[in-house]
Amino acid sequence: MGTDIKRRAKTPILSMTDGVVKFIGYLPIPGYYVMIEDPYGYVYHYYHMFELTTFVKEGDRVKQGQQIGIVGSTGNSAAYHLHLGLVTPEGKYVNPYDLFVQAGIGPILP
Repeated sequence: MGTDIKRRAKTPILSMTDGVVKFIGYLPIPGYYVMIEDPYGYVYHYYHMFELTTFVKEGDRVKQGQQIGIVGSTGNSAAYHLHLGLVTPEGKYVNPYDLFVQAGIGPILP
């Protein structure tokens, strides 16, 4: 679950939150990805990065707006985009798009 944000290849991906990099890796579905946990226990998932990121490493503290990678199309992906997922402290997956709309940010357009 999550939302896809279409962008050009190699567009910078910025962290949505202050937090700690919990995981960097590759899996067949998300491709190259980064997971960041915020101070409240929410975990942000950034999927389909162009390559294994060199902007951050596991355990790094990041600031909102800090570059953490670049847009790609790795894993199960048909086009360049960022797939953004969000998991609550209770382990529930929520669609971040709904939060964007509630905050008056949506719709997100290319």
